[in-house]
Amino acid sequence: MKNEKVKGKLPRELWLMYAGLVCLAILLETAFLYANYTIVESNEKSSAKASAEKIAASIQSEMQHALETTNLLKDLYKVYGNLFLEDFNKICNELSKDNLAIGSLYFAPGGVIKYSYPAEIDKATEGFAMLKDPIQGPKAQKAIDDRKATVAGPHHLIEGGEGFIIRNPIFNRDAFVAFSIIILDKERLINQIALNLRSTKYDFAVWKDPDPTAITDADGFAFSKRQGTGKISRDIQLDFPVLNDTWHVVLEPVGGWNVLGHMKKEVCISLFVFALLLFLFYMYVLGVGRKRQLQMEIMANDAKNQFLFSMSHDIRTPMNAIIGFTRLMKQNIEDRQKVEDYISKINDSSNFLLSLINNVLEMARIESGKLVLDEGIIDTHKFEHVTDTVFTDLAKSKGITFSNDYELLSDFVLGDETKIRDITLNIVSNAIKYTPAGGYVKLTLKESRSEKPGYTIFTAVAEDSGIGISKSFLPHIFEEFSREKNTTDSKVSGTGLGMPIVKKLIDLMNGTIDIESEVGKGTKVTVVLPLRLLSEKQLEEVKLAKLKGKNDESNVDPSSTGFAGKRILLAEDNELNAEIAIAVLEEMGLKVIRVADGFKCVQVMEEYDEDYFSLVLMDIQMPNMDGYEATRNIRAMMNPKKAHIPILAMTANAFDEDRKRALEAGMDGHLAKPIDVQELLQKLRQMLG
Repeated sequence: MKNEKVKGKLPRELWLMYAGLVCLAILLETAFLYANYTIVESNEKSSAKASAEKIAASIQSEMQHALETTNLLKDLYKVYGNLFLEDFNKICNELSKDNLAIGSLYFAPGGVIKYSYPAEIDKATEGFAMLKDPIQGPKAQKAIDDRKATVAGPHHLIEGGEGFIIRNPIFNRDAFVAFSIIILDKERLINQIALNLRSTKYDFAVWKDPDPTAITDADGFAFSKRQGTGKISRDIQLDFPVLNDTWHVVLEPVGGWNVLGHMKKEVCISLFVFALLLFLFYMYVLGVGRKRQLQMEIMANDAKNQFLFSMSHDIRTPMNAIIGFTRLMKQNIEDRQKVEDYISKINDSSNFLLSLINNVLEMARIESGKLVLDEGIIDTHKFEHVTDTVFTDLAKSKGITFSNDYELLSDFVLGDETKIRDITLNIVSNAIKYTPAGGYVKLTLKESRSEKPGYTIFTAVAEDSGIGISKSFLPHIFEEFSREKNTTDSKVSGTGLGMPIVKKLIDLMNGTIDIESEVGKGTKVTVVLPLRLLSEKQLEEVKLAKLKGKNDESNVDPSSTGFAGKRILLAEDNELNAEIAIAVLEEMGLKVIRVADGFKCVQVMEEYDEDYFSLVLMDIQMPNMDGYEATRNIRAMMNPKKAHIPILAMTANAFDEDRKRALEAGMDGHLAKPIDVQELLQKLRQMLG
């Protein structure tokens, strides 16, 4: 029996189980990565926010130092007056040592610059009246009006470059007297911020509330520090106060937010866990599959044991009848009536025994994968004739009414006629077998158009009023070696292989079978088969061939075989089979010369004249040389008549592939043992004319 699980492979249902577990593993992996992504992203942005706070603190610190410096200049002026200004450059030199971002310092009595540090910028800035400047004037006036220090910029500086201007107004008894001014060089400020940040992994940018006089880049930033050329996103933004303004800082890692790049460790761990899960799941599914295989093997062995038990009984029953009636024939050899009755019963028992053997061999061939379709042209009108011929008398002998109804659209179709006939015989004979006297069996065959081009659909329905099938057994009806009741219980002989064979044949033809049944009320079997339609050319050829066949049949004399005087060379190694064949052939008026193997068959063909034999009946399995090799030797003879003599295989190799091998070897036909006399007669008439 064929195992459901092929060694080294998982069956479909276990693959589906494994696929489900893989999906679970993928879901867990995705959840793990998503959770880690969220955590890493949060950590990255928290770190970036902390860096943004450092940038803001650094800017505020630089501004505060600058403001304190202006306040110190302011206080010195109030204490020392113009004496302080005599040492302005010296004092500024000392004050600027602690603030590396300071670019220059100014003192502007009345808003006009008169003192500058460093000294080299005096000529560029001396005498600059900022209150009258269209850009600096409004900002300077605002500092006076607000009576507090202000920051402006970045602006283009008179002395060159760009910077932020911090103006601290000085008052004497509520009267404005001067500005203490510090310029923070933009580039120095940026470098100082980067130095304080102590990290090179971030790009940052700073901007302030809208100021039409300030210098900004294309993105509206007052200043930025970038290692790349791309724009800085505003995912992390921090607002902070700077003197009289509100400033803003944004930053992102160099190269963008590469969260996955920071997850290398987590990704490696998760992939390892994922692979481990896949392996564990696979091992689990293999374990389930192995357990199921062991269970199936146990069930298969139980089924085989039950099958052998049933087969032992079913084979011994007809064998007992054959042996018993043979003994009775010897005892009553003079009583013709009894002998004929015994012969009839021996014949019935032999046919049943042959049916048992054929079913077992057919199932073995199916399980070995050797079963193939032998597609040919089928005359659909023969269906009704065949079923009437086969089943009407059988049903009548049991007291059963048999009827069939056909609604066909096509005269011819393409299909495996032998296998379709086997399906029909199995289903209808079962219906008759399990229907008691007084019941009925009805066979309906309808043809309908298929949606698939070039195909037609045949639907066969077999209904009976028999004993039915229990609901508990119905799901197991297609299982091999299974029978709902044994022959002792049901009084009906069988192997339990008929329906499994039917199911496998239907599957091979891409068809379907459905069974409805109820105990005590009968069974309904529906078979749907897609069959190919003939092309127009094929249809025309088959109609011409059919017409020619009818004309040929009109010349046949049914009262005589017409074989008188013709000689046959019989190659058969088995003495009993040879004796039966010779007796049958001689009854037909043929003369027979028998040889026991293929080598002698070829030798006799070479020795006798070309017209001596009319036909060769060739067994296949013989000693010295088998039938295939013997045929090939005959076909290779130099004498054309001998090389083309009709050769008919008559062998126990009864399967479709055996028939094909015979034809491929050069034989003209194939007959299966045990010999069907009518079929033999038909073949001889075709070959001998």
